Amino acid sequence: MRKVALPDYKSISGNRGAFCLHRIDGDIAHFEMLTFWGDVDAIMRLAGEDFQLAKYYDFDRAFLVELAPNVLHYTVYKE
Repeated sequence: MRKVALPDYKSISGNRGAFCLHRIDGDIAHFEMLTFWGDVDAIMRLAGEDFQLAKYYDFDRAFLVELAPNVLHYTVYKE
């Protein structure tokens, strides 16, 4: 995550931040990627036209127990 995914996300114009969250539960590590984007166009520069599909790297299958097919998008409201 630190060597490939986070630098990749942060290199995209419009990225406002990228974080990798993880926790250990017994012998399994759970990971969540949390990214912030200026707009949908910025997300599409990373993910492509179908920005609802999760993006995985070639080596992810060797480490992940399951690959979620889609990502969740939220709007951040800030005062």
